Amino acid sequence: MASAPVPDEARACWRRDGLALALYAALALYQTGIGLDAGSALFVGPDPVNDVWSLRWVSANLLQRPWELWEANNFFPARDAVLFSEPYLGPAALVAPLRLLTRNPVLLYNVAVLLVLLSASYGCFFLARRLFGDWAAALLAGIVVPYSAHQTYHLTHLNILTISGFPFLLLGLLLLLERPGPGPALLTSLAFGFEAGTSGYHAFSCVFLCLLVAAWGWRDMLSPRTFGYAALAAIVAALLLSPFILGFLRIQELRDTARAVEENVYYSVDPGRDLLRSRSLLWRALLRSPGRPLFPGVVVLGFAALGWMRRRDSLTRLLVLIGAFFLLLSLGPELRFRGGSLFPLPFRPMFEHLPLFNAGRHPETYVVPAFLALGLLASRGLSASGLSRRPFMLALVLLVATGESLIRRPKRELKDQRLPEVYTWLQAQPPGALLEVPFEESEWQWWSILHGMPIVNGLGAFDPHDQLALYQRASRDWRQQPASDMESRPSVRFLKERFPIRYVVVHADALEECRRNLDATPGSFELLHSTAAGDRVYRLRRGGSGPVLRRALRDDQLRAGPAMASVRGPAGTTLVVELNDVVAQSVVLDGSLQRIELKAPPQGVRRGLNLWTLGIRSAPPGSALELERLDWPGL
Repeated sequence: MASAPVPDEARACWRRDGLALALYAALALYQTGIGLDAGSALFVGPDPVNDVWSLRWVSANLLQRPWELWEANNFFPARDAVLFSEPYLGPAALVAPLRLLTRNPVLLYNVAVLLVLLSASYGCFFLARRLFGDWAAALLAGIVVPYSAHQTYHLTHLNILTISGFPFLLLGLLLLLERPGPGPALLTSLAFGFEAGTSGYHAFSCVFLCLLVAAWGWRDMLSPRTFGYAALAAIVAALLLSPFILGFLRIQELRDTARAVEENVYYSVDPGRDLLRSRSLLWRALLRSPGRPLFPGVVVLGFAALGWMRRRDSLTRLLVLIGAFFLLLSLGPELRFRGGSLFPLPFRPMFEHLPLFNAGRHPETYVVPAFLALGLLASRGLSASGLSRRPFMLALVLLVATGESLIRRPKRELKDQRLPEVYTWLQAQPPGALLEVPFEESEWQWWSILHGMPIVNGLGAFDPHDQLALYQRASRDWRQQPASDMESRPSVRFLKERFPIRYVVVHADALEECRRNLDATPGSFELLHSTAAGDRVYRLRRGGSGPVLRRALRDDQLRAGPAMASVRGPAGTTLVVELNDVVAQSVVLDGSLQRIELKAPPQGVRRGLNLWTLGIRSAPPGSALELERLDWPGL
């Protein structure tokens, strides 16, 4: 590895770094099209909206409540709602200081896009310069890695776009082997936490990258000093990543996160198609075959081959090992060539036996470290060719590499940040969560970023089981014709039992049958407000009848008590109130409608639970009870 510059060269090094940053900033601005509209426009599509929502909550939680990093307002009443998509810790950390100056979620997102591109370019440049000692040749790595075909294909997916941690992680690992100490250990753990805390795919890639470097440098790893600092780095990285792992394990109680192996086959790299496809400015007219665009470019392939042939040393072998391993991993469970299946690959037993690995469905994403290794080899080849010392030829190489990397800018659209009347009216009402109809609309996710109220709806890589069940039942029940009282229908019972919400919002574009069915069910849906735009707000009444009634409550609602229930039952019957099957209190009924204060069980309410089940039953069993109202703060 090249030595650091001596003090006499420091000023020149800073100037060169400044020129590199200026070049990479210009590339990021050009490719994204982000300019004066940074506070008002986004890339088109639902994925950027989900990115804005995740970034808004994680960046705020970093500053205000880091012990609840993944808490957000969608998928109510689920906890750790951000993790139904990805953790986004890396980009959130980059823009968290900006939240002290602005809360504009669009501006935060656009700045995050620019920063992850800029930091990835500079990281690859910095790593290549440290490895090979040629700052001019290192400029190539800062272009071809962050703007590789795979990365530009995912320009509108912030979690996949964020690869800034990989070059610094590789640098930290190499420094640990070369001169172990607290600095390299800290760099390794921070880079690992940054990248692994951004995406589940990148988390596994970080683990595999660490294992590959450790296996490559196994002789150095036998040194007690090296092993000790490596273990320290691993412990710190595990601590940084533990909120993500623990949170993801919690959401598995609400949703089975295992994917079907067939999904992984579909989203795997097909060498016969994907490696010969590109959307770049130079190649899009020629390489338009079906598949995912993964063609690295002639400049990268040519100089990488030259770098491999000129310097077949230990470092070159490591880069080849990294490239080969992650390319193999991106091929998925079986090797396919032009759509035809040939034979199974090592990915399949990993998918079947490695914990949490089966939560992914895009093996192609594991190709990122392979492009990093390829870009570094290309920088070494450019340096070995001598062209990096000839300004005109260097500029030509960088220009062609840029043409082979950049694509047409993604479309952008202005996002209205003025809340519709229905939300401004709700903000003036008693607080409570809401369900929005139609159910799966990215528009509700967008408005939830701005109003901040908890909603049942949400968009993510996974949906909680209860949300899926509600959507399926309500989509069937609430559209039936002719309209009728839905009190006994499964969807209404399920909604009242499992979702501790206050409001149901039926938007103007909902089917007319839906509004008619809700209007025909006044026992559960009380119309509170209609807007000029045609949106309707209903109060959900969580009453019911029967010998046993169950209602869900979140722990924060339970702590906000006291609660009041209006209950009627046969005189002399004992009303038993339970929380998670623990008896909280007993009340003898007198036959009239009684207002009863519901109390928490003697052991109190433990923090951090997702849902408590409030059970109301009669003793002896079998007596009919009528629950007319259930009033709880925040409900």
